[in-house]
Amino acid sequence: MMRQELENVRKEVISGIELERILRLPVAEKFRLLEYIKLIAQEAAYAEEYTYFRLKESPNYEKDRTYKLLAPLLVHDVSFDDMRRIILNYLYKFQMSDTYYSKFAILGIGVLFIKRGIDSYTIFHTLLCMLGVHFLTENLRFAGYKLAFEEEIKIDSIIRYKEYENTYRNTKYHLLALGLLHREEGKAAMDEFMLHHCKEEKVQLLYHILSELPPGEYRLATFNSLLVGGDDYDNMILAGLYSVIRKSTLMVSHYMMNSMIGKYSHFDLRPERVEAEAREILASMKSKLGLQ
Repeated sequence: MMRQELENVRKEVISGIELERILRLPVAEKFRLLEYIKLIAQEAAYAEEYTYFRLKESPNYEKDRTYKLLAPLLVHDVSFDDMRRIILNYLYKFQMSDTYYSKFAILGIGVLFIKRGIDSYTIFHTLLCMLGVHFLTENLRFAGYKLAFEEEIKIDSIIRYKEYENTYRNTKYHLLALGLLHREEGKAAMDEFMLHHCKEEKVQLLYHILSELPPGEYRLATFNSLLVGGDDYDNMILAGLYSVIRKSTLMVSHYMMNSMIGKYSHFDLRPERVEAEAREILASMKSKLGLQ
């Protein structure tokens, strides 16, 4: 990859990420971040040898809960833009903790670099530099690529994610079912269901606003403007509806909604269960529309 192309990728990956929050961490936390950097470097090397589609087979796959949240986005070949959006959504929920923000940012930046095909050597040193020159010169006797592989990874802290009551879950699965309806029966069926059978006025209103906007950048800009000042529930609905209208996959829709409220996604552990539950609701939707 040419130098200018590499720089463009770096800018694309870090855009919207507050790197200064990593720099201001205390020394002890930066040493913990070093373990995440080593993890990403090793996973990048594994992807170079076996492709990122096989990362679930990596010996490090179970090392960290947050890495296990993000790696499936690579394994299932989610688009770079969707991955980046999901990562930024989660980061926005960590406004109160620089430590959580920085850990997630390092892992998020790392998987985005892997997605773009950046080599493990470059990824390791790029992430290392995010710890700051003072930390590197004052606290590490040496810093080199071997550092990522010579010692066992020791992750001694985890990011805690939010849990939400059944109201969120119920709405999320109805939106997942609506996405299946759109993909299987088309926009006319989706419009009819939302107009005549949707019982939640908030969902109905936001759907009609988003669906009637011109697609592409205009709709995206309006979607982003609606997120400003919204509470978690409203923003989850917006993310779900935007995914539905775009005909996103079940996995992307699930991640988008969970990332908007800062909830961990177990989708990759039980995709068949998620789909089965969404399809139960879909069957009811189709019945109301006379499609079954």
